Amino acid sequence: MSETFAYDLLRRGVEQVVIKPRGNSMEPVIMDRQKVTIVRLHHDDVLAVGDVVLARVRGNIYLHKITAIDGNRIQISNNHGHVNGWTHRDRIAGRATLCSCCGHKCSPGTKGRSCSTCGHTCKG
Repeated sequence: MSETFAYDLLRRGVEQVVIKPRGNSMEPVIMDRQKVTIVRLHHDDVLAVGDVVLARVRGNIYLHKITAIDGNRIQISNNHGHVNGWTHRDRIAGRATLCSCCGHKCSPGTKGRSCSTCGHTCKG
């Protein structure tokens, strides 16, 4: 499933999608074609710097991390320092569930969900 299709599904109310993103822009956090579970973002979910999110930035969809927050404005960047740009919180469709058990970070709000890599239950 493509990032664009996943974004559209999450925006339409699907609670969770699984994708295998292509590319190395998020290595070593997310490897090329690694299976990643993305959970729909709700209005009351708290975002934090370091969260990996599926976001629309200037018409493009990225599975990248949050590198700065200024109110409802969110800066999206890859894992190698390239800033994709600023977007509004409403343009973030979901957050990747990653697990500290296998070297990945559980995002806030993923407590009790299974890790997209190893299947471990996140304690986040």
